[in-house]
Amino acid sequence: EFFFLNGNFYVVPVVSADYYMKNGWDGGEWTWKAMTLNEGTYFLENVVVSGDGVNLNNAATDEGASWIEWNQIETYDMSFEAATISALDTVVFMFDPEAVNQYTGANGLSAIILGKYVPGETPQPVAHTYTVAGNLTDAFGTAWDPENAANDMVKQEDGTYKWEKAELALAAGTVQFKVCEDHAWDVAYPASDYQLAIAEAGEYTITITFNPETKAVNAVATKTGDAVVTVDYYLVGSVKGWEAKAENIFTLNAEAGEGIEEYVIETTLEVGEGLKVLSSTGTWYPEGMGNEYVVDQNHAGTTTIYFRPAGNAEWATFGGFMYVVPTGTVGFDNTAVDAKAVKVLRDGQVIIIRGEHEYTTMGQMIK
Repeated sequence: EFFFLNGNFYVVPVVSADYYMKNGWDGGEWTWKAMTLNEGTYFLENVVVSGDGVNLNNAATDEGASWIEWNQIETYDMSFEAATISALDTVVFMFDPEAVNQYTGANGLSAIILGKYVPGETPQPVAHTYTVAGNLTDAFGTAWDPENAANDMVKQEDGTYKWEKAELALAAGTVQFKVCEDHAWDVAYPASDYQLAIAEAGEYTITITFNPETKAVNAVATKTGDAVVTVDYYLVGSVKGWEAKAENIFTLNAEAGEGIEEYVIETTLEVGEGLKVLSSTGTWYPEGMGNEYVVDQNHAGTTTIYFRPAGNAEWATFGGFMYVVPTGTVGFDNTAVDAKAVKVLRDGQVIIIRGEHEYTTMGQMIK
């Protein structure tokens, strides 16, 4: 796998069951030696020759092996100064296959050696933090936030990690999440978002477990009782942020008409700002990528935004679920239109007549 970050190309190595190293140790024999796995980190204790690089591979073969220069070992080591290594020192090298680095071999292995330890001491694995980041603000507090330490998983006696939260009032739907390493998206599991189905509304306990060696993620939602679930809706976007925020919450529109579930918010919009609506249950309106409404010149500034979870075909210009009325225009209630107040132009455009003025179905005055 690979990705771009800050203009640089990075490779995420494929995790293998085994890793091997060799260099001019043991009298210059250049023999492959198996590394020892401990909680996702590999170790090898051996003699090092100062100035020599090393080979690294996920098989005991020269084919596809990564060559790591001595200065790269020094540059990317996290635990010692280069001057402390002398020829024929016995050290323990530590290799983390999940580390991301621009130095890669033909097989995509990152060229990082992360440690030297005093001979005879038990090598310690890299201490990682694992955090759950997901779509459900009711469960995670914030949406898709790997930096939220409140969602850090707890290490268990068997080496696995667990996150659990009880007394969650959840609506029917899907809880989506990833397990993020070290409060960042650089390393996260599983590759596609984990999907945990909530079959019916109620009170639940969610338990999420992660195995750092196998990278397996599992989740269970256990219903513990009934609950009245209130769903909130938030205006989100490229300027306001894509996470739910209290200042961007919609309120129920009591004037929407009988049987119509409609919400409203007053806000300020910028030209070019992308907008969607996000529910507290993690549902996006509309679902998908690249389909947010982008604010144009006619709808920038102070506005009133109306939102209907069921959608409205008349609001396709704004994504089908909301419509935007700039301050000073008259909003259009298309639930009860007097036929005498409507005319249809030759191009099929519907015009609403109110008093001496004419409006589009989006509430823009045109005459």
